[in-house]
Amino acid sequence: MLKLRFSLLLMILLFILSGCQEDFRGVNILFFSNIPPVYEESLEQKLSQKLNGQIDVNIELYPLSREKLAVHLSQKSGDIYITDQEYILGLIGKDGLLTLDRIIPPQTSEGNDFLSFTAKDQETGESHFYGVPLTYDAGLFSKMDFNKSGTLAAIIPEFSNQKEMSMEVMKNIFEVEGE
Repeated sequence: MLKLRFSLLLMILLFILSGCQEDFRGVNILFFSNIPPVYEESLEQKLSQKLNGQIDVNIELYPLSREKLAVHLSQKSGDIYITDQEYILGLIGKDGLLTLDRIIPPQTSEGNDFLSFTAKDQETGESHFYGVPLTYDAGLFSKMDFNKSGTLAAIIPEFSNQKEMSMEVMKNIFEVEGE
């Protein structure tokens, strides 16, 4: 009788815990920068507004930390990663990043800012874009009061569960940046 009660209690507990798991079907954007966490909601609103509410976005802000970035990448917990360009440049040319060729306009891609985000495919020999440079100057970060020094870059890892939506969101982040 005691085993039956324990088994029943365990099944109820598992049922409750499985119901508590968050099942987010949008795009998770992880920032590793000097943007204070108080701006999370503001960034989400700006981006959602730019996307006309068609794609749900979840933005998480973390302090600038190479270790934190590495942990989240190894946990495969985000769809778009945005951090200091220095941290991203070490990843360009390695396996595991989605090519961003189709979201970067050809006239924009000719600039020097994009050259460091290109790498040759080992099999085909073709060059592809794997990152997008961002600055704190305009668009997404306007009307936010924090130290806006440095430059950011954005990538989409191959393991993203929302590749197509992430591409669309990335395109819109780039457009907001250009405003």
